[in-house]
Formats: sequence, C-alpha cells, structure tokens
Amino acid sequence: RMFELGYKVTDFMSDAEFKKRTMRRADERRRQRRPFLLIDPIDRMYPNGFIGRGMLGLILAFLKAGKSLALDWVALSLMWQEKNVLLFTLEDPQSEVEDRLDAAITHLPISSLGMTPIKLRKRFERMRQTMHGRLKVIDGTEGGMSVRRMAEIWERERNLGFIADGVLCDYDDEVEPPRSHKERRFEFADIYREYGQFIRKRGLYGWMAAQANAKAEGKRIIMASNSAEDIGKIRKATITVGIGDGEWGENSKYLSIVASKIGPQKIGCNIVNDYKKGLFYDRDATLERMAQEDGGRTNRSRK
Repeated sequence: RMFELGYKVTDFMSDAEFKKRTMRRADERRRQRRPFLLIDPIDRMYPNGFIGRGMLGLILAFLKAGKSLALDWVALSLMWQEKNVLLFTLEDPQSEVEDRLDAAITHLPISSLGMTPIKLRKRFERMRQTMHGRLKVIDGTEGGMSVRRMAEIWERERNLGFIADGVLCDYDDEVEPPRSHKERRFEFADIYREYGQFIRKRGLYGWMAAQANAKAEGKRIIMASNSAEDIGKIRKATITVGIGDGEWGENSKYLSIVASKIGPQKIGCNIVNDYKKGLFYDRDATLERMAQEDGGRTNRSRK
C-alpha cells in the first residue's frame, strides 16, 4: 500500500499501533541496556550497567595477575545475560582457555576435569541449556591477527548465523598493527583506533586486555600511569579496570576503576578469586567476606 501511494498512513490512536510502539520501545530498551559485569561490588557502583554497545572496556594488570581469567569472566557474564560472544585468544593455548571456561561453568577444579568426566558432563549439560551456542573461541596464537581480520571473522560468523554481540581480545600486544611505526605507542594508537571503529560501527560490546608496567607489580591500586608502552589506550577506552593485589589474602584481587567516561572512577573493591576452578570472581566467598567487613565496621561504630 505504501509503495502504491508513495507514503504511509498510520492510525496513531489505534490499539494495534499503540501495541506496536510499545513493543518497539521494549526492544530498543533491551538492546540499549548496558549489561552488568556480574561482580556485585562493581555492579553496585554502576547500577545502570557497565559497558554498553559501541563501548570499549580495558582490563589492565601486571604479568600473570589474572587478565585472561578476567576476560573469561566478562565472556561468561555476557553469556549469562543472553549475549553472543566471540573470544579471541592470542596468547594462551586454546586448550588452556577451554579448561578455564569448563571449570568456571561447572564449578569443578581445573585439575579434576579429566578425572570426573561424568560429573563434568552432567554439570556442563545443565549450563548448556542456558548458554547454548552463545560463545565461540577463536584461536589466534599462531599470530597474524589484526583488527581487520577480527572484523572479517565477525562478518563471516554473522553470515553463518552467529551474530556476536561482544568481541573480546586477549591481549593487545599480540594484535598486529595496520602499519609499522618506529615507536610501539603509535602502533597501539592505530590498533585501538581501529578496534574502536569496529565495535562502534557494529554496535558491539568491546573488551581488550593489556599489560601494566613493572611499577604495578605488588600494587593494590592500578593507575593510568601503570599502562605499559602507551597511556593513550586508557583515553580511548570507555572504562579501564585495573587488577591489583587484594587485601583479603592470596586468593583476592583489588579491582580499580582506573578511568571511566560513564560513571565513577578512581574507586575500587576487593573480590575473592578461585583460580583452581577458573573463577575470577567467587561470588559466595566475596559476599561472605564483604558481610564480615561490614559487620566489623558496624560493631566499631556502635562502640
């Protein structure tokens, strides 16, 4: 009818049109709503969600401080919120990534995955019903992975029926720059510029992991000045999360909001990890410790 007349007439006050508008707005709200990180103390700081579509999240930590495990958690948090994820692993072997994810999903120790196949299968099947088909891991450890190639892989997967909402990359130092420069910081600038353009163009939740410099070793609070090679990557990120040493013992980390364009920054919190089970965030243990801390403060204030 619209093609015949050259215009479209809408009966604005009709019940049918009102229902169509209501459904459209609900769909727009679902698409625009920012997912939570599913780390309770962080979500309390960001009650409207964390990284939204077209935004870039950066994880910053010193060597072997949990960057990869944190990125695995981000992938799982998106999946639990019904988002499809492409996880590019450029440093760790795919078998290691698979073991961490299997352990995190089933809450079994990584060391026992091969010894308890029946229990692993039962627990995995329960979770697979919820997160079926929401994650694809891209092994780029052989090198040559650029942002342009990531975009091509995203396009190919979309054409095959898998439309990724989030694209996560571990880690930036293994990404091939579009051109060579004498100074590494200029190559990082090109990488982050291309990555930002890619996620904005496709409306994706973008995440990248980066290594902090040696001054971050043993620190609780990670700062912008701890960014290795180039502080410019922090300016390009929407939110930068630093991973430092926690105050609750060996199995804890301190998460710093190093910089943020959409919420509070230069604040942080302690969390409990369970690396044996591939869990960057052990929710039960963290909430228990938070309650203990809060109870201690309450008792001291009463005195």
